[in-house]
Amino acid sequence: MFALLVGIAATACTNQISVVTVSAGAASEPAAPTDETALANASTETSSTTSSTTSTTTTTTTEPPPEPIVFGFVGDVQMIGSMASQEPVAQVTELLSAPDLMIVNLETVIGEPGEVGNPPIDKDFIFRSPPETLDQLVAAGVDVVALANNHSWDYGPRGALTTREYVDASPLIGVGAGADPTIAYEPAFVEVHDQTVGIVSLSRVPCDWSRELAAVRPEIAWGCDRFAIPAISSIARAAEAADHTIVMLHAGTEITTCPDAELRRVISVYIEAGADVIAISHPHVLQGIEVIDGAAVLWSTGNFAFRNRGGRTGRSAVFEVTVGGADPQIRIHPTVLPGGVAQPALLGPAIDVHLEVSDRSPGGRIGLDGVLVPDPTPSRCD
Repeated sequence: MFALLVGIAATACTNQISVVTVSAGAASEPAAPTDETALANASTETSSTTSSTTSTTTTTTTEPPPEPIVFGFVGDVQMIGSMASQEPVAQVTELLSAPDLMIVNLETVIGEPGEVGNPPIDKDFIFRSPPETLDQLVAAGVDVVALANNHSWDYGPRGALTTREYVDASPLIGVGAGADPTIAYEPAFVEVHDQTVGIVSLSRVPCDWSRELAAVRPEIAWGCDRFAIPAISSIARAAEAADHTIVMLHAGTEITTCPDAELRRVISVYIEAGADVIAISHPHVLQGIEVIDGAAVLWSTGNFAFRNRGGRTGRSAVFEVTVGGADPQIRIHPTVLPGGVAQPALLGPAIDVHLEVSDRSPGGRIGLDGVLVPDPTPSRCD
C-alpha cells in the first residue's frame, strides 16, 4: 500500500527551499550609454530604423490534481491474555485493508514476560500482549501502529523499548515511542499515491507524573503541557516535509460523551501547527467527528479489539478520512467487539453507532451511507 520514505525526517528541518521567479520570454539588453553624445546617437539610430517586435508564446502545462487518499483509523487494540488465540481482528480484515493507509492505537506492551520484566509502577490495569499480535495486525491490513499512550509504559523503559523493537522488526511502522525523545517524537513518513504523509503519535495521559520536573519517561512522545514544545515541533516538522499530516493523540477523559474545553484548545493549536487529521483515543467510547478549519478531527475512536464491559464500550467503528478535495470526507463503518473480538456490526448495533456519533458531532450528522454531512441542528457537544 505504501513505501517508507527513508531519511526525510532527518533532513526536513535543514533543507532550505528557494523560490525563483523567472519572466518568460525576457531577453538580455546591453548596458545603456551614459554620456550625452552616445544618447543622441542612440536616439538618431532608433528614429531611422524600423523596430520589430518578437512575440514569445509561453505554453503552460496544468498538473492533474493529486489522487485522493483514504486514511483509516481505529481505536484501542490489544491482545492480552488469551485474546490472540481468538484472532480478534480477523473478522474485520476487509474493513481494515480497504483504506490506502490503516493506522491503529496499540494499547499494550508487546513482548514475552521474561523480555519486559516487572511493572515499575502501581496501576489498576497492566497490559502486555504477545508478539504474534503484530502478525495478526499485519495480516488484517494494518500499516501503522501509534505507540504513545498510557499503557506503553506499563512495564517501564524495558517494555517500551521491547515493543518498539518488535514493531521495527515487523512490516508495521511504529511512531510515538523509542529509546530516547529524539526517536519517540520523530514523525513517521510514508508515501501514498506519490504524496508524502507525516504521522505523529502523542499522549496526554497520564500527565500527573510530569508535574515533578525530576520525573522523566523519555521513551514516550508526551503531549502534556510540560512537553508542549517538542510535541508541537514534531507536528510542525511533519507538516513541513509532508503533503498530509496525521496526529494520533491519546487524550480526553474515559467514558465521556464530549471533549472538554481544554482538549479543544489543544486541538486548535495542533491544527495551527499543521495537522490535517487528528484521531483521538482513550475515552473507550465513541464521540463525535468534525471538520475544523479544514482538518478532520475524530474526537474519540473508542475501543476496537479490546477487553470491554459491553454497552457503549462494546461498540466501535472503522473511521475513513478521504483527503484530496476542498475539505476532507469522514465516513464510519460500525463495528462491535464482544469479548474484545472486532466484528462488523449488524443492523441494530450499526444504527446505535450512527446515532451515537451523529448526536455528538457539532455541525454535522452521519448520513445513511456513513458519511458526515453538514447539519446546523445543535449536537450534544455544542
